[in-house]
Amino acid sequence: MFRLYKGLPGYFKRRKLFQLMLLIILIAGMITFYVTGYIMTGSSKNLFTVMAILLALPLSKVTVILIAVFPFKGTDPDAFSEYRERLQFGQLMAELAITNPNLPTLWAVYAFVHGREVILYTKDRKEQKTDTATLKKQEDFISGILAASGYQVNLKAFAAEDKFKNRFNDLTKKELNDDEELDTAVIARMISKLAI
Repeated sequence: MFRLYKGLPGYFKRRKLFQLMLLIILIAGMITFYVTGYIMTGSSKNLFTVMAILLALPLSKVTVILIAVFPFKGTDPDAFSEYRERLQFGQLMAELAITNPNLPTLWAVYAFVHGREVILYTKDRKEQKTDTATLKKQEDFISGILAASGYQVNLKAFAAEDKFKNRFNDLTKKELNDDEELDTAVIARMISKLAI
């Protein structure tokens, strides 16, 4: 029920909830260790304080992930189902936030992999128009990572849903052979791994 599946609608909502619960548990653990050590020894110079301090490391990691995921809204499950119904060949994913150290995070509302063709529908998280130069750099970044793994792909990111929908309808009707189906699965998994 609570399993997090990257690439499905509702992922960001579940991920936020999971990270928030983990954050609360780690803070409670830190406080518990510190207070227990202080009550037992009457001083903060003990092993329990060291354990509380060591919990700060995973706490900071959880906090960073929560901050990174927090601004992203989930996709509409009905719209995803509509795309899924038209899907004949290929693999469809939703809610992917792909990070790049030099560019803003790319929020892929939908990602569709068909053989070595990859199309993304992206939105700026503030619902503003996406800059085409930045979008091109993000396309090159993702294509470069896939190429380094031995998969030359034709990747196109669309800022307009109607253009994505047209290309999706064209691609989904083309049959895939066994090698292309394997490429589809591997490339979709690699894109999923790039996302937070």
